[in-house]
Amino acid sequence: MQLRYPPSAFRFPFLAGALALLTALPACDSGSKNRMPSQPANIQPSRVGVWATPPLDTDANGYVDTVEITVYVSADQHPVPLSVPGTFTFRLIGRDKKDLATWHIDEPAAQAAMRRSRVGPGYFFTLNVKDVATDEIDAQSAELAAEFTPRTGKPVQAPLTGLRFGRTRPK
Repeated sequence: MQLRYPPSAFRFPFLAGALALLTALPACDSGSKNRMPSQPANIQPSRVGVWATPPLDTDANGYVDTVEITVYVSADQHPVPLSVPGTFTFRLIGRDKKDLATWHIDEPAAQAAMRRSRVGPGYFFTLNVKDVATDEIDAQSAELAAEFTPRTGKPVQAPLTGLRFGRTRPK
């Protein structure tokens, strides 16, 4: 005697699992999945993360001058990024460990740069070397150091972010 099973049960086992999941979805509370947990009052940040785009030569003079960054401030005891009043300092450190550029972002400018996203509040900055120094440097690996200083509490540093700055084409 030969047993016959519906052909789709064995040819497409993932389909059966997907259908089971789809039927369970209406039981989920779809309204709660988009709600961010509320931020505790007086929370102290413990981490800063920086994400950077590749630097650009915005004035086409042959030297990289601008990088766009996104910064998230967070705390170990809270699952999403924080919105905390404070200031930022960014330093572009060259190959000889000298500062090539330093940007100080005051509290009103930091607040103006804050945007809410799906993951929580983040700060979006455009850092242009020519605003604080010269862009005419030799091509080199550089590191972007970031520090957030909350209005109350201790400053928090981000891990260094590697970038390429300087000349983009031969003389």
